[in-house]
Order: sequence, then C-alpha cells, then structure tokens
Amino acid sequence: MKKTTSTIARGAAIAGAGLGAQAALNAFLCSRGGVLPPGLPGEQRTYDWRLGQIRYAVAGQGPPLVLLHGIGAGCSSFEWRRNFDALSSRFQVYAPDLLGWGLSERPAMEHSGRFYVQLIDDFIRSIVTRPANIVASSHSAAYAFRLAYTRPELITSIIAICPVGMGPGMGEPIAKLGALIGIPILGDSAYYALTSRANMARTLREEVYADAGLVDDPLIDRYYNAAHQPGARYAISSFLKGDLNIPIQDEFKRLKQPILLVWGAESTYTPLSQARAFQEANSTAILHVLQDSRQVPHDEKADEFNKLALSWLQPLTADQELRIL
Repeated sequence: MKKTTSTIARGAAIAGAGLGAQAALNAFLCSRGGVLPPGLPGEQRTYDWRLGQIRYAVAGQGPPLVLLHGIGAGCSSFEWRRNFDALSSRFQVYAPDLLGWGLSERPAMEHSGRFYVQLIDDFIRSIVTRPANIVASSHSAAYAFRLAYTRPELITSIIAICPVGMGPGMGEPIAKLGALIGIPILGDSAYYALTSRANMARTLREEVYADAGLVDDPLIDRYYNAAHQPGARYAISSFLKGDLNIPIQDEFKRLKQPILLVWGAESTYTPLSQARAFQEANSTAILHVLQDSRQVPHDEKADEFNKLALSWLQPLTADQELRIL
C-alpha cells in the first residue's frame, strides 16, 4: 500500500512538474505578443459595455458608418486600415474592436454570436446614437443581418463582405480543436501551436489573400501580435467550436434595407458559390465580385472597394444602382 501510494505521489509530482513547465512556456509565448498599438488613425475612444471594455476609432463627419471586422486569429479593426480614411471623407466612421479581439477587453468567458449581435445593438444605440450604415466582414455580416431584422430602425443599409450564415459550419474536427483550446494550460499549448508565426503566415498567404505578395512581415507581425495578447484564445475557442455562428436564412429573406454583397472571386472560407444562396433568399441583394482577391477583398482591392462603397452608400435610385454596378 505504501509503495502504491509512493508511486502515485511520484506520478503526480512528475505530472505537476510537466504542467508547471508547460504553463511557464505558455506564459512566455503569450508575452511575445508585446504591446498592441491602435490599428487605425482617427480618435481612439472607449465604450464601457456591460461585458467588457470596447475600443474603437472614429473619424469624419456626415452620416454614420460602422465598420465591423471579421472573425479569426489575430483579427481586429486593423482590417479596415486601407478603407478607414477614404470612407471617413464622406461619413462619420466608427470602427470597433469586438469583445475578445484587438484592443478591446478579452474576458475569460464563453463567447457567442448572440452577444455580438447585442454588442452591435448597444454600440449603435449608445455611441452612434443614429441609424447607421454597416460595412461588415464574414461573421460580423451575419450579426448585422440579424440586427437589421430584429431592430430595423437601427440600420440604414448593409455592405456585407464574404458573409457567412447560409453555408455549413466548420465541422466536428475543428469544433474539437476549439474545445481543446478552452482547457487551461493544455488549451494554451494548442492555441499557441495554432497561432505560431509560421502557421499564421501560411494561413494569410494561402487562405486569406490571393496575392501572397501583400502578406509582408509587418502584416504578419500585426496578426501574430494581436493573437498573442492575454486572453485572446477565449474568443478563438468559441469561434472554432461554432458558438459564434448564427443562422440567418429566415431573417435575410425578410430584410428591407438595401444590401450590397461584396465577394472575393477566389474566396476560400466562403466560396463565391455561396453568394447564390443569399441572392435566392433575397432578390433585392446586389452582388459585386472583386477579382483576384479572397477573404478580404476590401483590403486586397482597396481602391476599387472604396470607390464602390462611397458610390453605393449614397441615396440611390434604381437607375443609379444599375449605373454603379
């Protein structure tokens, strides 16, 4: 009995030492993120939302326009760096980092698509204080569609870039990885493997951008830095588990606001073929495809996108829509 107890004790001590060493390594990897500077120009402000502090940039005068970034490792409002100045020349532009991303608070909690919809709702009511135009990417576009249906008085129009919500989820293996990342210590290790600099560089070059030449060291460093901020793994864990997905088929077909769908012709996560489901659900939605781009066509083809957005966001007649597109 004493021998068995001694063996168990030694095993526990070895396991504890191993976890301690892993925790120390995880802390080191997290510390490599460094200080994350603001990703956009403009005035830097803070919104004290009920679940955590939200950082956002604001600039310009005119009708309000809210930019909502996509979801993924290292994502933030930095995504709009080639659009922010151009759009703020005609609009008052607000670009928040969603909770768990960028410079906003990253609480140790489960995240959900439902509370991001609520965050956007509260942000428009409390900060913008007027009905707003929305430009949103990937998952954030689905959140904007849901809010446009439940609170139509808050949203004037939507430009949705490679939106999700009509296609299948990411599947069980990805969901299991998300669950693993949620586990203390071991989850940290899985997360830091997923967000290694080499892995993030490969993802940006092969899956996010069509032109790998645009993925330079400063861009990789920015995404890597953002992904290695303390607490960044919690939102990613929920994302991979599928908790940030919201189906919007029923809501989308009932929307009355003007909708412009912008797609990268070579989009990987949301293939161009999925655009047909959106157009079939709501025949008023207009599709514009940007060639030679993938998940962030507004960045890869910024000049073309900015011109399109500035034109389309003006009050439109049917003849103007045809002339622009």
